[in-house]
Amino acid sequence: MSVLLQDLRYGLRTLAKSPGFTAVAVVTLALGIGANTAIFTVINTMLLQALPYPDSGRIVNITGRAGGDASVPMFAYWEQNNPGFDDLAGYTNQAYPGINLSGNGGPELVEARKVSRNYFGLFGASPMLGRMFSSDEDQAGGPEVLVISYGLWERQFGRDPNILGRALTLDWEVPRTQ
Repeated sequence: MSVLLQDLRYGLRTLAKSPGFTAVAVVTLALGIGANTAIFTVINTMLLQALPYPDSGRIVNITGRAGGDASVPMFAYWEQNNPGFDDLAGYTNQAYPGINLSGNGGPELVEARKVSRNYFGLFGASPMLGRMFSSDEDQAGGPEVLVISYGLWERQFGRDPNILGRALTLDWEVPRTQ
């Protein structure tokens, strides 16, 4: 123990004799520790912690060829011939930014995505008002309905609880890039 104390005293005396080196060493250690902490925090959050969904370790993303969307007939086939999954949900891989939502005052540009009836249930989400999609609405030619986010409900509709059943319009025409 006395050797350790002797070594510590010697190290402190040496550092005190060269304050420039000491400052560079302390700053280098601080930057290294800070960078390691930041990198670990990102890796821990993105890769190590479970997603905030029930049974998130059981959620799998299946894509079509070359990472693109699977076709609707392909998804229907997977749903009917599904021996290995508890449930399947489909969504368009591409979000549609800049879609006009109208029906309440002026139009607003929103991001929209087409999803199957059980998409939200797969993640354990439940609506604050109303209901999720029904099986009839998930069929080709079925009624078209929207599920809007809390932020949109609050911003565009002032958290009006009477929004249920109101007609809204989404302009799905995706602008072409030139």
